Order: sequence, then C-alpha cells, then structure tokens
Amino acid sequence: MMEEKLSTKISNEIRMDIIHGKYQPRELLSESDMAKKYHVSKAPVKEAMHTLCDQGYLISYPRRGYMINFYTNEE
Repeated sequence: MMEEKLSTKISNEIRMDIIHGKYQPRELLSESDMAKKYHVSKAPVKEAMHTLCDQGYLISYPRRGYMINFYTNEE
C-alpha cells in the first residue's frame, strides 16, 4: 500500500477541523502557524492549503494568509 502524501494528510486534518468548528468562519490562518501546529515544514502545509482553496474551504490572500470560507446553512 502506498503511503499517503503528507500534504494530503494535513489537508484532511485541517478540513476536519474546519468542519468540526475548530476554526471560525473568516478566521485567518498562516502557513507558519499551521506548520507549527501540525509539526511539519511549511512546504506540505502550503500544498495542503492550496488544495483546500481549490475545494472551497479556504480563500487565499497572497502574503497575508488563508481565510476560512464562510458558508451559510443552505450551502
């Protein structure tokens, strides 16, 4: 069995934290803070954050960080 990519593992963890309300809508996240929290370097975090942006969980603000996307109950 192939080992799951680190960035995939991190994006899954962050996604679950977002879904379970560990982050507030519109909260800003930084790559360096997330790297410290998940005990990894910034490279897999950056890749994970881009994946979550593509999936609509985060909005990227270049040089500022990533904002938790705000969803209404209807969405």
